[in-house]
Amino acid sequence: MPLISNRTSKKNCLFLYPDDNQTGTSTGLSKCWDGDAFKRIRVVEGNSIIAGKRLAMHLMMQPIVSEGLLQNKLNQQQGLLARMLVIYPDSTMGHRRFKQSTSLLNAYSQHLLAILSMPPPTDMNHANELKPRVLKLTPEAEGLLVALHDEIEAQLGEHGDLRHISGFANKIPEHATRIAGVLTFIQNTQATELKENAVKAGIMLARYYLAEALRLNESHPDDEGIRLAKKLKAWLDDKWDEPAVSKPCIQNKVPNELRNKAKLNIAFDVLVEHGWLAPLDEPTAIKGHTRQEAFKVRG
Repeated sequence: MPLISNRTSKKNCLFLYPDDNQTGTSTGLSKCWDGDAFKRIRVVEGNSIIAGKRLAMHLMMQPIVSEGLLQNKLNQQQGLLARMLVIYPDSTMGHRRFKQSTSLLNAYSQHLLAILSMPPPTDMNHANELKPRVLKLTPEAEGLLVALHDEIEAQLGEHGDLRHISGFANKIPEHATRIAGVLTFIQNTQATELKENAVKAGIMLARYYLAEALRLNESHPDDEGIRLAKKLKAWLDDKWDEPAVSKPCIQNKVPNELRNKAKLNIAFDVLVEHGWLAPLDEPTAIKGHTRQEAFKVRG
């Protein structure tokens, strides 16, 4: 959403206006996911309908960028986010060891390259339109997906555990089926059905994405205070060996970002709010200095 100014007589005001194309983009991407025909409307080029296409995206983005996408109400209401499999893993920086590529990984990469090099299946009457082979569910696989559907549905009621992420939760059975299809095709490009083992794997992965959606919804990882607090707590756990701590004692020792006084205050406030630090009522000796403001460090 762009920031547009000078829309009123008030000075120095900024107001948020939705991008004129945002609704169309969100709806269009959702239609691509569903496999529907995609309509293009252009003043110069005229109208066109693009049918028989498939869209796959793998996006990696910085937290400040993902915030605009994941917290956008329009994307949520239009159903675009429900069609995305989102993860937000903790950083592994500082714990990554160099590893040589294994023969198994190299073989897998070659196998995927061979699949991607295959000519796509197209309609005999329309060479520019895809016509993928249908993968039918075996009775056992279908039974697993029906059970998953009923399990999810039972948690979507007014007081259900998944009610607050109902848009995404509603699509979990479909996500599981799609994942099972991908796994099946990777294993056998000539497959004609989805079997029980593939669907079990698809359901397991879909449950992982469901758990991630719940985690991100409960405590959004882009929240600045939470992020700073996590960084401070990690530093205290690793570097601080005193039972109490004060801001002046550590301000020049913590990671560079936290040496900013305002950010350090925010991190302290969040840790106090969540019970990791407890304010002490009396002046406390820390590292040979008496501090008027000090906090007990809780494990």
